[in-house]
Amino acid sequence: MRAFRDRAILDRARGCHTATFVAGYEGSPLAGLDLEIARQRGALDGFDIVHRPAVNEELAATSVMGTQLAGSAGRFKTRGITDYWYGKSPGLDRASDALRRANMIGTDPLGGAVALVGDDLGAKSSTVACASEFA
Repeated sequence: MRAFRDRAILDRARGCHTATFVAGYEGSPLAGLDLEIARQRGALDGFDIVHRPAVNEELAATSVMGTQLAGSAGRFKTRGITDYWYGKSPGLDRASDALRRANMIGTDPLGGAVALVGDDLGAKSSTVACASEFA
């Protein structure tokens, strides 16, 4: 949470008003991430940090892609959005089409995207054991 906030502070000190967008699947092994964002909401207010949990990894991935295209679609108060996508390994497989297309489109010059994937090698929260190395 500190990294999200500190990036906004540093960018603003340089005269660049950027934003952060976090989207992912709540059932992910990284689900604690969205719980922590909710706990830290007060410390993040005022820094243009938006968290939108999604019903699945595919929707989260297309949301991330959309934020990277937003700057070319009109005038916004931010000059770049850094995205964080999170999901579990089976969701990465399903979302790979959206992520592949987003990779071909690219990111805003002042933005970027990071994918965080939780593996479930023991199939504790998935119907099958899964790992993300090959994807």
